[in-house]
Amino acid sequence: MKRFFFLAALIAAGALLQACDWTFQIYQPTSPSVFVVNQNTDKMEIGPEALEHVVYISSDMEWYAAMLEGTWCTLLEQSFFNEFTSSLRFKVQANNSLESRTDSLIVLSGNETRKIAIIQ
Repeated sequence: MKRFFFLAALIAAGALLQACDWTFQIYQPTSPSVFVVNQNTDKMEIGPEALEHVVYISSDMEWYAAMLEGTWCTLLEQSFFNEFTSSLRFKVQANNSLESRTDSLIVLSGNETRKIAIIQ
């Protein structure tokens, strides 16, 4: 009789385990809660000389940056200040002809995008 109750309890426990959903959901945000690029300005006006410039990026998610055209304006390296804020340096070529030219810095973090026009 004890074997019968033990077998019945084992079958009931097995049925209960199969009925339970053991999948775990890990919450992963798709958009950052903090995402500021150069104090959220939409353009930077720079002089005609070849200089390095700095853009500050704050985000609580991983971010990527690229120049839209990248012909006269190139990205250099980034530096980290703290957990959320880093700086991104870029260099522009000299504009000896003084013709107006524009490029854009695109920064992506999660599903958010910031675009800064760089005007020389």
